Amino acid sequence: MISNLASNWTRRLAAVVVALTSSAAWTVSSARAEVGVEWKGTTVVTDKDAGHSIKFGGRIMYDWSFISPDEDLDAAFPDEFTDGSEFRRARFYSSGTVYHVVYYKAQYDYAADGTSEFKDVYVGVEDIPLVGAVQAGHMYEPFGLEEQTSSKVITFMERALTSNMTPSRKGGIMFKRELENKRATFAGGVFRNSDDYGRAEDHDYNVTARVTAVPMVENEGEKLVHVGAAMSVRTPADDTAEIEARASTHISPKLSSTGSMEYTERLLQFGGEGAVIFGPASLQSEFIVATATNDTLNDPSFHSFYVQASYVLTGEHRGYKEGLMDGVKPAKNFDGRGGRGAWEIGARFARIDLDADAVTGGTLGDITVGLNWYLNPAARIMFNYVYADLKDVGTSNAFMTRFQIGF
Repeated sequence: MISNLASNWTRRLAAVVVALTSSAAWTVSSARAEVGVEWKGTTVVTDKDAGHSIKFGGRIMYDWSFISPDEDLDAAFPDEFTDGSEFRRARFYSSGTVYHVVYYKAQYDYAADGTSEFKDVYVGVEDIPLVGAVQAGHMYEPFGLEEQTSSKVITFMERALTSNMTPSRKGGIMFKRELENKRATFAGGVFRNSDDYGRAEDHDYNVTARVTAVPMVENEGEKLVHVGAAMSVRTPADDTAEIEARASTHISPKLSSTGSMEYTERLLQFGGEGAVIFGPASLQSEFIVATATNDTLNDPSFHSFYVQASYVLTGEHRGYKEGLMDGVKPAKNFDGRGGRGAWEIGARFARIDLDADAVTGGTLGDITVGLNWYLNPAARIMFNYVYADLKDVGTSNAFMTRFQIGF
C-alpha cells in the first residue's frame, strides 16, 4: 500500500517537475541537473544546487471507541457518554526549504464536521548568526514534551492529561536554536491569543520559553536521557481563563473544569519533563503547575502530571530529535515478504487537579494501557484501554482502536 502510494505521488510530482523545468520561466542546465523526486518517508522534490527541498505528505487516523461509565458518572453527565467512531485527524501538508535557509510548513486538518483549520502554518529563516532560527505564523508554543511530540508517534492514542494545561498552537514569532552539538535546545517567543486560523484582535501577549538537554546519549540514541523545563506568562483574553479536561478518550465529555475564572490578570505556567530511552524500553514523565493571578479567587494554583513506560517487544527503540520524542521504526516491515513489523506495549498513569480554594473543578485521574503494531514507519494499528476516575463522582472504562497512516 505504501509503495503504491509513493509510486503514484512520485509519478505525478515528476510530471509536474518536468513541466515546470521545461517551461520558458525556468532554466535548468544539463551540467547541474540536480532536480529529483524521491521517497524519504514522504515525497520529496529537491534541487540541491539551488537549495530547494519540498515535501508533501499527510496523515489519516480513524478511531473506534467503546465507553462505559458507572451509574454515578453517567448520572453526573446524563446522555453525554456514547460509543462512536471518527476521523480523529485527516491532514495534508507541504513543508520544506527554499534557497538553503528559508523554510516553511503549511498543514491543514479536516475536522469531523467537514470544516478545515490551520495546524502548523509558518515561515522561518535558519542559520542566522547567534540567533539560530526565527519563525512566524501559527505553531506550537514551546511548552511541553508530550504536547509538541507529533501525534503520528505518541505512544498512546491520546496525549496525557497534562496537555490540557499547555498552550498548544497560537500565532506568534519564535526564536529557536540547538546548542552543544545538538544536545541542548532553546526556544522562546511572543504569541497572541489567536483562533484556529492565526487571527487575533486584541492587545494581549503571551511569552513562552523552553530549554532541553541530553546529558547522556549512546549508540546514536539507543540509550539516552532527556531533561527539560518550560515557562509561560499569559494574558487571558477578556481577563477570563478556563482549564478543562476529558479523560484520555476523545469521544468523551469533559469531566473536570475550573469554569470561567473572570478577573484573571495573568496565568503563570511552569513545566518540568524527563525521558529515558534504554534500548527497547522507555520512560517519560512531566508535571505542570498553573497559577492564576486573581484576587477574587485568591490566586488559585492547579497541577497535572503523568508517568508512562513502554517496551518494544521486537527489540527496536524509540527515536529522539531536536528535544522531542520520535517514533519506532521496524527493523523488518510487515510487507508480505516475511517481515512482522514492530510491536510495542505501554502503560501510563496521569492526573489533573483543578481544585483550589474557591475553585472546585474536580480531580481526574486515568490509567491507559496500550498495544501498538507498527506495520512500517508510516502505518500502525493501536489498541488502548482507559480507566478514568473522577474523584468523589464515578469511574468509566473505554476500549479504543486506531488505524493510522502518516507520511
